Amino acid sequence: MIPVILLLLLIAPAWSLAQETEELSLVEAARRERERRASITEEVKILTNRDVEEMEGLVSTAIAPEASAESSDEGESDDWGELFDSAKLDLKTAESRLQVLQLQMVYLRDQWLRQSDGVTQQKIQVQLQETQKGLEISRQNTEAAGAAYKELQKKAAAAGVLPGELRLLMGDDS
Repeated sequence: MIPVILLLLLIAPAWSLAQETEELSLVEAARRERERRASITEEVKILTNRDVEEMEGLVSTAIAPEASAESSDEGESDDWGELFDSAKLDLKTAESRLQVLQLQMVYLRDQWLRQSDGVTQQKIQVQLQETQKGLEISRQNTEAAGAAYKELQKKAAAAGVLPGELRLLMGDDS
């Protein structure tokens, strides 16, 4: 019985000290977070599908694979470099768009979880749904750009482009 009482006498002060330290650190953390939020002056831009649609004109488009086959049949074999550059650019653009939307989804989910206000959560939920739709479209576009790039590789090989030249045309992506 005496060892139990001694044990409680030793544990109780240590436990209360740990509680005070935790409370002080929570208070300190809350104070620092308020200061950090107060110091942020720049407004964060959230990308929406409308923003992506507005950027459509700023991004170059690829030449259709059928058109590229016709131009190569006419004896313009020097166009392979331009076709591969264009296809690589389209693929990189589609992949970048996909990454931006994935990051936006993560950001919006984080914002949704941080909010306790139901109205704000509903607004963020609408943005999440719009971003999810854009994400699906972007995934399809990325797959289509990848397929077009692979199809261009096959057409170049079928047109007689040597494997070494084909590797040079493909660059780092081979």
